[in-house]
Amino acid sequence: MTMLEGAGVIVMVEAWADQAALDAHARAAAFTSLAARFDELLAEPSAIERLRRID
Repeated sequence: MTMLEGAGVIVMVEAWADQAALDAHARAAAFTSLAARFDELLAEPSAIERLRRID
């Protein structure tokens, strides 16, 4: 993707200790209040790609 093709794209990279930590984040008030507004804030639905580290 070139810079122009990616205009308006935000990429966030997050690392969590384990699934339980990610689940707790997803239930937190700060995230749930933001997620409730995704439809009004985002031009398109968000896309999540779960990756794993290769050592």
